[in-house]
Amino acid sequence: MPVTTAKASASSSKSGHEKVLIIVKALPHVGERHGETVCCAGITLDGQWRRQYPVHFRRLRDNQFKRWQWIEYDWIAPGADDKRRESASWLRSLPARLRRLHRKA
Repeated sequence: MPVTTAKASASSSKSGHEKVLIIVKALPHVGERHGETVCCAGITLDGQWRRQYPVHFRRLRDNQFKRWQWIEYDWIAPGADDKRRESASWLRSLPARLRRLHRKA
């Protein structure tokens, strides 16, 4: 799957694959709909703001990531109730596709 570019951003596509530098990780929230989740946000390779939700962070185990770390993940467009163009629903069905990318020295 190609990495999302400015021409095919989360706001104009139904799904995709992105590399994002994580800048924000909220505290966990327990909700009725998704259980315990975390909202994260970061910047794409082409400088676009991107919000990832819902992230079941504790379930990631070996793939947990930190702020200021590049990650790569699959996403789908959020539901109709989320009008934020920077939002991308994290694909819970493919946690193995999450990759932490290490910065080169």
